[in-house]
Amino acid sequence: MTSQVAATSHDELLDVLAGIRQARARATFLRRHPQLWDPSVVAMIYARVVRLARTDLDRADGLARAALWIAEKLGDEACRAQSLRAIGHVHHTRGDVENRVAQSLCRVQCRVAMHARTAAAAHAGIFDDF
Repeated sequence: MTSQVAATSHDELLDVLAGIRQARARATFLRRHPQLWDPSVVAMIYARVVRLARTDLDRADGLARAALWIAEKLGDEACRAQSLRAIGHVHHTRGDVENRVAQSLCRVQCRVAMHARTAAAAHAGIFDDF
């Protein structure tokens, strides 16, 4: 039941966050809600950006940039890659030709971060046997 309440709370906070247009206001909001500073929230934001990009690019863009802010605060490369991928998705949906290269770089960064995480987990598992 607690996880359902947390999910609802996150959903409501993300709805509010999506409506914040200015970067400074977004940062202030995120500082006031540290419960959003979590890799699972970045994943939730990514999924929401993909859906929102079809109907409201401004809200999708704000959320994607919020995901990057969270990823930077966490210092998590996988989250950073996922947030950059979300930003790239917004640019792609807008048809920004100049940003197609940026989107490709985001995909590469995402793959590199995921491989690094997998390699780190495998490395940790190897030494657990000793």
